[in-house]
Amino acid sequence: MTKHFTKEEAILYLGEVLLITQDYQSPNHSSEFVKAGEVGKVQSLDVWDGFIKLCVDIYGNYHSLDKPEFEKHCQLLKPEITSLKSQSVAT
Repeated sequence: MTKHFTKEEAILYLGEVLLITQDYQSPNHSSEFVKAGEVGKVQSLDVWDGFIKLCVDIYGNYHSLDKPEFEKHCQLLKPEITSLKSQSVAT
């Protein structure tokens, strides 16, 4: 396992919905704080210092997560779970 996302690996996460499993504060931006239980979507990819990070939209705020941060604080949600949640919100 590598410490950083490969291009191929990062591209596979685009559009995926994830759950924040632990409170998270960005080491680079002290104002970026996300609470456990929040849900986000991988919207794009960022390149910081030559390394790829996932850009996650959580309630309209974007957070860049590298691979170790992603693995420690996030869990991918299954598509059927997120579609059921979207249906219940819409009704």
